[in-house]
Amino acid sequence: MTETFQEYSARLLSLSEGKDALAVLSSTPARIGSLIAGLSGRDLAWTPSPSRWSIAQIVTHLADAEIVAAYRIRLILARRTDPGLRSERLGTRARLRGRGRHRVARVVHRASDRTSAAAPLP
Repeated sequence: MTETFQEYSARLLSLSEGKDALAVLSSTPARIGSLIAGLSGRDLAWTPSPSRWSIAQIVTHLADAEIVAAYRIRLILARRTDPGLRSERLGTRARLRGRGRHRVARVVHRASDRTSAAAPLP
């Protein structure tokens, strides 16, 4: 499949169109887990061709992307709460106010629990 970046972005965004982004974010790990449950190591490592990724590589990529997204969400929330907050002060010092922000914080916190890559949120 040959597509432009714009076509690729539109295709991916259409998969979650009309859905709550936080609900999608929080349900994705369990959904992926159910999809790969019972697959052997050989199944997870199989690639259809040398230029294509295996299931294991895709899941690892998604986990890595979640770490980056969690950091970016923390950065955005910290700057909203304290515009003078520098990036190295993120984490336990960030005070998150407001119901919506707490909901995002819980999702990010669950992501950090899975990856141990980010400091716990307050």
